[in-house]
Amino acid sequence: MSDTSRQQATKGKVAFRRSLWLRVMTLLLATPLLGAHAFAQYPDRTIRLVHAWAAGSATDGAARAFAKELGDRLGQSVVVDNKPGAEGIIGTAYVAKAQPDGYNLIVTSMGTMVLNDLLHAKLQYNPREDLEPLGLFAKSSFILVASNKFAATNLDEVLKRVKQQPGEVSIGLFGGITDLIASALSAETGSKLLHVRYQGGAPTLNAVLSGEVNLGVLPAAYAVLHGTKFRVIGVTSPTRLSYLPDAPTFAEQGVQRMEFANWYGVHGPRGLPETVRSVLHSAVKETAESAQFIEQLKRMGIEPEFLNAEQFAKFLAAERVKYTRLLENSELRRR
Repeated sequence: MSDTSRQQATKGKVAFRRSLWLRVMTLLLATPLLGAHAFAQYPDRTIRLVHAWAAGSATDGAARAFAKELGDRLGQSVVVDNKPGAEGIIGTAYVAKAQPDGYNLIVTSMGTMVLNDLLHAKLQYNPREDLEPLGLFAKSSFILVASNKFAATNLDEVLKRVKQQPGEVSIGLFGGITDLIASALSAETGSKLLHVRYQGGAPTLNAVLSGEVNLGVLPAAYAVLHGTKFRVIGVTSPTRLSYLPDAPTFAEQGVQRMEFANWYGVHGPRGLPETVRSVLHSAVKETAESAQFIEQLKRMGIEPEFLNAEQFAKFLAAERVKYTRLLENSELRRR
């Protein structure tokens, strides 16, 4: 090979190596930028907000209002996906097992995040390990109601009928805290009720309205929406509710230890990327504190209250301690 040929070959190798080195460096430099750009785009498609109860329930209304406000802040549609069944277990397990990318969230409650874990020996999800809290946005008391077809207008008359017909007066429930309320009522009054289970508040309401059951435990919000269609016997709040001033508390009627409240929060699968988590924390806070959303909740008979992710986690731990003690003195058993 001539000297000229050797020089050209050497120059070609140097040029190739330089070109390869430039390509590698360009790729290395671009990779973190591409990653940051990808996360900065969250969300870039529709988000699913699972609601683990039937459509038409009180939590369903709150979930849809929350989804609309959250979507406005994120700049993407947030669609409510009802997945009822098994006391909220089906829908909650779905999100617990979902990819932790921020596109599957769930409206959680005391039942799905505390009671289910305490009452079910083989739960399909671990609420403390599989899901992470993003924020709490509301609380709601419960009411004991009587069908208009049931001849009782107050708690004394209800208990009189129950004692005359032990085990025959039916009460509609939909698992979780409603079971605990019915159990506590029996324990505090020495009464025996026939428990009838439904897959959510809406089916329970329909059973009360039709007279399929004599009594029902429902979210207090239902009295705002359907108050003339049944009689409110008692509320589980410590004092009378501002939007139900004529409905007495259980304590007023001589029955103690009947204070119960549900709450509504938002969780995602455990392991969300930090950037996604930060976006959701901010959006949930802005949604929960927006004047429009608060007004919507009040019109539904739901009490607005915000806890951020850290506060919500501490609240959940306290709720677990509280309901562990309550269950020890109830007739409900782990199953």
